[in-house]
Amino acid sequence: MAFFVSLCSRTLFYLSCFSFVSRACVCCGSCAGPETDMLGTLGHRFMDNRECECGDKCYKCCVTFELNVKFDHDESPGLQEKLVTSRDLLPVALVEGVELDDVQPVHFSNAKDRENAQDAGILLVKLARGQELHLMATAILGVGKEHAKWCPTSQCSFVSEPIVEPNASALDELSDLDRAAVRDSCPVGVFGETSRSLQADGVTVEVDPGQGLEALNPEKCMYCGECTAKCEEIAGRTDHDLLVVKSHDSKFVFTVETTGALAPEDVVQQALHVIRKKMLRLQVEVQEKMDE
Repeated sequence: MAFFVSLCSRTLFYLSCFSFVSRACVCCGSCAGPETDMLGTLGHRFMDNRECECGDKCYKCCVTFELNVKFDHDESPGLQEKLVTSRDLLPVALVEGVELDDVQPVHFSNAKDRENAQDAGILLVKLARGQELHLMATAILGVGKEHAKWCPTSQCSFVSEPIVEPNASALDELSDLDRAAVRDSCPVGVFGETSRSLQADGVTVEVDPGQGLEALNPEKCMYCGECTAKCEEIAGRTDHDLLVVKSHDSKFVFTVETTGALAPEDVVQQALHVIRKKMLRLQVEVQEKMDE
């Protein structure tokens, strides 16, 4: 029975329901030793199964786990069922004489989930008295573009950074009700009222406290157009100068939602690492073609 999972630079395998993470350090050198000398450092030792020389599976392209749980008739008389969780998955050494314990299941995606969990790990199955379960699971390296089961993200999107510029002088000519209507037209609360002040001869004088309409949360803007429509209604024309909503030409808000196997920042950093490797490879191949 094979579980096809994925691998990132931190040697973290993730499945649709649970993950596998390395215990050893990838970058600080503390993972050096006779075992890693033979297996290679954790950050580089795994390769695509189709590119591996073994032709089947070995320590270079996969990790094998064994699960062997039995609920005996005389075990824990007070229990009606036995829970089999991710903690029952144990790594199996594919190289004789080497204890492969550097890759272990990740039972919870974060500390909050661990604190609120009712089980010791991710629940896989429940056994009735007298039942047992024995299986071998193989974690194989893969990428999301090959199959969604290797994809660590559930949603990715980007939008241009919004620029919201209210015209303070033009808005001052509106009544309090009209300014409030513009403020309340935004469904996500971009606008707010702040105090405005004037400074003369070293003295600061507050003018119209609480009446200044400003874009306090422009990053929340979703380009719905409700505020501009309300300004058109109040001004009676489409070419009004009450406020301007536009998108930035060179700044974007990038949103990454993961399945929980990896943190969003890890996904972005690893994606940038992959892009850099591809660009370097392209640079080398182009240079080789030019030298021919």
